[in-house]
This record gives sequence, C-alpha cells and structure tokens, in this order.
Amino acid sequence: MAGAVGAIVAARRARESHRPVYFANVSPERLKATEDLLQELERKQKIRKIFERFDTNKSGKLEGNQVKNLLNELKKTETPPGVATDEEVEFILKVSDQSGDGGIDLPEMETALRAWKKWTKDRKAMEDLMKEFDKSNTGSLNKAELKQYLISLNGGRDVSDEEVDWVMTEADVLGDGEIHTVELVMATSKWFTLVQQEDTSKQGAAALQCELEGASGMASSALGPGSSSSMASEGSTANSIYGGKSAASVAAVAE
Repeated sequence: MAGAVGAIVAARRARESHRPVYFANVSPERLKATEDLLQELERKQKIRKIFERFDTNKSGKLEGNQVKNLLNELKKTETPPGVATDEEVEFILKVSDQSGDGGIDLPEMETALRAWKKWTKDRKAMEDLMKEFDKSNTGSLNKAELKQYLISLNGGRDVSDEEVDWVMTEADVLGDGEIHTVELVMATSKWFTLVQQEDTSKQGAAALQCELEGASGMASSALGPGSSSSMASEGSTANSIYGGKSAASVAAVAE
C-alpha cells in the first residue's frame, strides 16, 4: 500500500516539474498590456460599485435626485465642501445621457464622472471668465457676449455669426439659448475643435495647391501668421487654460 502511495506522489511531482512557466519568456510589452487590462477591469468595477450605490431604486439608471446625491457626495471632497446646484445636476445629466432616456446608465457613468472632474477643475477659471464677459449681469452669455468671448479666444480677430451660432448650438446643453458658466467649458472646447478643423482644411487645400503649382513653400505661406493655428497660441486668459484641446477632452465631455 505504502509503495502504491509513493508511486502516485512521485508521478504527481513528475507532472508538476514539467508544467510550463507561463511568464518566464513573456515580453515586457505583453506584461504591461496585462497589467493595463487588470487596472482597467478594476477601474470599471469601481465605477460599477459607485453606480449601484446611487441607483437606489435599481432601475438601471441614475435620475435627477440620484445624480444630485452622487454629485453632492463628490463635492464633499472639495475645499470647502459644497452642494451641487440644480444647474450642475442638469448639465451633467444632459451631457452624459447619450441614449436620451432621461437618466445615466452604467455605460454613461464614466462620461458623467469625467465631465464632473473636468468641470470642478476649471470652475474657478470659468467663473472668472463669466464675470468678465457677462456684461448684462444675467449669469450667462447671450449671443453677443459669446461672440466677444470667442473673439478673445481668437486673439482679438473677428468671429463670424455663423461660427458663434455653431458654438452656441453645440455648447447650449441646457437648451435655453444662453451659455451658462457650467457650459462655458463646452463652448471653449468647441471653439478650439472648430479652429482645428479649419486648420486641417486649410492645410489640406494649401497642400493640394502646392502640389498642383509645384511650389514647395505654398502650404506654409498660405497659412501665415494670421492662421487659426496662431490664433490658438495667443495669450488670452481662456486660451492659456484650454490651448488647443478638442471637445473629446471635455467629456469624451467631455476627454
């Protein structure tokens, strides 16, 4: 009997000695990718736990009061702690509700958290800018005031009514025809998105003309010092805050 047990143990040890060492020859890149994947899974699990904590009625989405409770919890970490305003709650809800069902579901939760983080980071700067350009003292920017704000981002150069209308439409998340302080982050990023698109378009057209005419310096001279790329580098207050970031960085507000 003892001999049989000994043979079984010996056989098991022999099998274990031939097991492959899975990570012995794994590249650093693969190890890093594995670590990143595990971190991403852990992050998503944390978001799920936060979502489940505030989804008190188990509806699968956070609605008005639940979103407010979430933001109030986040504001406890601020100095000094505060309470989320109705405007902030409505903004986060609307900017995150990509499905349009009136709530924030689990896949939209990350957008909500990123949008809130972006807003809290830039709140003081946006409040200062609102005070500077809100000449009517309404707490928001009308179209004329928004135009002056965009001109400041544009290095003092004029901005067309069409561009103002586009930014207003894209950034007016609350839908009242005004740009509120909480929406000024979106308006700023949308403006630089437009600038970058125009730069790309100009560079493409200039490169094509350069190719057709055989003038190697055409593209750079066509853009010149008055191009939108130089606009985005000039030193206005808002430009130094956002210098060239796209809308994706806001909620991606945006990311």
